[in-house]
Amino acid sequence: MVHKSDLNGGAVSRATPAQALAAAEAMLPVARSFLVESMIDDGVAELIVGVGLDPQFGHFVTIGAGGVITELLGDSVTLLPPFDVLEITRALQRLRVHRLLSGWRGKPAGDIEAVADVVMRIAALAAALGDTLLELDINPLIVRPAGRGAVAADTLITLEEE
Repeated sequence: MVHKSDLNGGAVSRATPAQALAAAEAMLPVARSFLVESMIDDGVAELIVGVGLDPQFGHFVTIGAGGVITELLGDSVTLLPPFDVLEITRALQRLRVHRLLSGWRGKPAGDIEAVADVVMRIAALAAALGDTLLELDINPLIVRPAGRGAVAADTLITLEEE
């Protein structure tokens, strides 16, 4: 399921077991199994980090505003490997969502180092898998305050069938 929110396929902030059970029962028409996770409540911003495969240029990495606003904002940049942490940081600075990462309206700044680390690791994975990796999307990557890391809340990976 690519866009769970389109099918009422997700629920957040269920404080009690009864509330979680009620949310799961409401999703039964669209789900056969459920994943229950702890809530990340200190996110500064949500990003999308994706890898695609171009027949001419090879893998490319896209970074942008994530979550349910990804398509709405169209706020993204694309990098062609190889790149380094400085290039990732500069790419992030070109995004409108960078304001949130910088500490918007009294909120803490996001963990840019953690984002850069995720992007570097994703690029290394793409290089290791080669043309077998057709697509990888982390959406959202929840960016926590500086020093607290980033959490991949949802990931989609498409591999070439052999």
